[in-house]
Order: sequence, then structure tokens, then C-alpha cells
Amino acid sequence: MSSSWTWPPGWRALRAAVFARYDHVCWHPGCPRYANSVDHVVPRVLGGTHDLSNLRPCCSFHNSSTGAATGNRLRPRRPLTARQRQAIALRQWNAAGQPASRRW
Repeated sequence: MSSSWTWPPGWRALRAAVFARYDHVCWHPGCPRYANSVDHVVPRVLGGTHDLSNLRPCCSFHNSSTGAATGNRLRPRRPLTARQRQAIALRQWNAAGQPASRRW
């Protein structure tokens, strides 16, 4: 899958059908915002499709918050830098409740 998203064939008609089905209201419970984007219930990265049953209208706040969380969980972690390892070592405490000794 490429890094840039492209519209599938018939996307505008499908998007209009999703908005008409839910009256342009965000489908997240308790959210009264106007839906201006379409969200995949099962993300495309996890095998979701562009079927009408997998699409829901979403406000921009909820659409941006769910996509980032899913993508970050799927990406491999980068190795820690020396500075990050030092910060972790400073936060560690020994069993007696004393800060861990510095070894550098």
C-alpha cells in the first residue's frame, strides 16, 4: 500500500450516500458536531474496505484522533537515542527507594 491515499472509483457518490444516511451528524456517541469527513470503522490498514457498511460520517476532530492512534500502533518503534536512554535511567529507582546510580 502506498503512503499517499487515492480516491477509489465512485468515492464522491459513496461519500454522499454516507452523509445522507446519517444526516451529516457525527456518529460518535454524544457528539453534536457537523460531520465533514468519512471515517472507516475498520481502518484500511487493518483490512477495512470502502463498503457503505464500513463507513461512517465523522467530524474532523474525531476522524483525526482515531486515525493517528491506529497508525502509531502499527508503525515499528525507532531505537532509543543515547539521550533518551539517559533520561530513562534517571527516572529509575532501586528497591530501597533511592535513585539509581549514574553510570556515565
